Amino acid sequence: MMPNPYPRQAKRKTKPDPPMRLRREVLLAVVPPGLTLAASAGVVWSNAAGAAEAIRGLLFLIAAAGLLGVLVTLFIGRVRRNWKAVLAIPPLVLLALVPLVPAFGEAVLAARGVEVECRVVDVRDYVEFADEGDGEERTDHEFACADGTEFSESTAREDRHEIGWVDIATVDPLGEVLPASDPSWARVAQWMLLAAGLMLATIVYRLYIIDDGTIRDAVAVTTRRTVRRFRSG
Repeated sequence: MMPNPYPRQAKRKTKPDPPMRLRREVLLAVVPPGLTLAASAGVVWSNAAGAAEAIRGLLFLIAAAGLLGVLVTLFIGRVRRNWKAVLAIPPLVLLALVPLVPAFGEAVLAARGVEVECRVVDVRDYVEFADEGDGEERTDHEFACADGTEFSESTAREDRHEIGWVDIATVDPLGEVLPASDPSWARVAQWMLLAAGLMLATIVYRLYIIDDGTIRDAVAVTTRRTVRRFRSG
């Protein structure tokens, strides 16, 4: 009997997923990004409040440690078995920190900004083209303020001002951020809430890609208990 020239290859056995350790997985998903966001927000507030350099430096190091923790925990727990989906987590964490940039400038001006009179000293009209469609007509205004601060502001063409036009702007005496017309703590809070929402979405995304039904069932049970307590109360 002739031997089979094409022997049947044995199927490769895949290692089953380890059992879900719910508390551990939730901590891995929440602590590093949460620490990063909290420390980064602390950097914003400490700079606005004029905290000591040592405090600001410590908060910055904590934020950096949180980012490092985000990277390290990509290789811990069930999440490492879905490496393609995991690649999206670091960019999502960085995206959640983006709103803290305008929040920083707004907070600094709201905390220590000084209102000064600024005058338009130069005007330049231009057309800004997008990828498709017609260009947008805009105007660059160069301002010179009474305290010596100089800055530029771009507006739509219909909001164009002539040379000599005067406005009141809030400037940073230390020159760390650009002037603004009307800074407020309400806008700082809005940027902070946006950052928190984006970070929460990142945490939910990580938990979603590792869930084998355990998290979904736990959420369902908790929801039913809460509803029953609310109805009975």
